[in-house]
Amino acid sequence: MRTSRKIKISLENFFIWLLVNFFYTTAVIIRHFYFLYETPMKFKLVEKANPMDRTKKKRYANAVNAGTMSQKEMARLLEEKSSLTIGDISNVIENLIVELPRQLMEGKSVKLGDFGSFRLSLSSEGAEDKKKFNTAKIEPKVIFTPSTEFKEKLQKISYTQAE
Repeated sequence: MRTSRKIKISLENFFIWLLVNFFYTTAVIIRHFYFLYETPMKFKLVEKANPMDRTKKKRYANAVNAGTMSQKEMARLLEEKSSLTIGDISNVIENLIVELPRQLMEGKSVKLGDFGSFRLSLSSEGAEDKKKFNTAKIEPKVIFTPSTEFKEKLQKISYTQAE
């Protein structure tokens, strides 16, 4: 037979705990929004010719590649924003890398919440009839469709021109 144990905590200690958690959560949220809204994305202008009339040229924005983030670096970043360890996060990413292609090969679309969805598309050469079709010429392509929420977050990016 189990008996329940009551934990006594003073009202003062409870409010201290509540304030600490409030400030920690607020700091995480502020850090997230700071990077989302305050860090401008760098771009450079690239001159491109009109394919229909090569004499007409215009300048277009091209994103400046600021480097590549590794899986381990991403796991470290996510660790700071959650209660999970870097090992837990790395494990989830590894399992996603294994499981996502498997689900796509089964013909499923994979929706990852407010991130977006993945689906497989096929490209192939045409054949005159069914018997002449060559399956070796089929090329799978992964298509990612960002969610509405994800697109809305990207609309809030500010930009600065790189030198």
